[in-house]
Amino acid sequence: MTNFKRRNLSEVIFGSPMRNCAGHGICKILTPGVAHTACQHCRRALAYIQFHEKRGQLSFSFIRESFSTPKAVSQFQGRQHFTQESRLFCHAGLLGSPLTPSFFLLPGKYAITEDEYFFYVRVAVDIDKIYHSDISPHPLKRRMIMFSPSLRLNHD
Repeated sequence: MTNFKRRNLSEVIFGSPMRNCAGHGICKILTPGVAHTACQHCRRALAYIQFHEKRGQLSFSFIRESFSTPKAVSQFQGRQHFTQESRLFCHAGLLGSPLTPSFFLLPGKYAITEDEYFFYVRVAVDIDKIYHSDISPHPLKRRMIMFSPSLRLNHD
């Protein structure tokens, strides 16, 4: 298990992935600075994100001054809990390291702490089991085993 110490700046789109980014929670985690034309009016903020594989958590440090709308900041300001309505699949390597496995953010209510610059939330994650098979712990090696020429069927 690896604990990725590096904190990555990402853009977070709020809402439920099951409701086309309406509702509560985190709908998408994106690379900042990239034009996302499909969601120009979304509730969004910048956050430093750190993956804690051993604890099964993703910690978000949302930058207060980066919230796009008062409605986006209302999910945090004056509240004790942040609600993640539904699971969100996150691809391997999303957080800037090719070693970061794919994972799911899990639904639930998560404690919010804050200071004058940030809102802090730790969300539970479930490591995607695709990358932890019995055949090989590494997805590329597993693909090599699954598509090995010696395993091809002979159709003469």
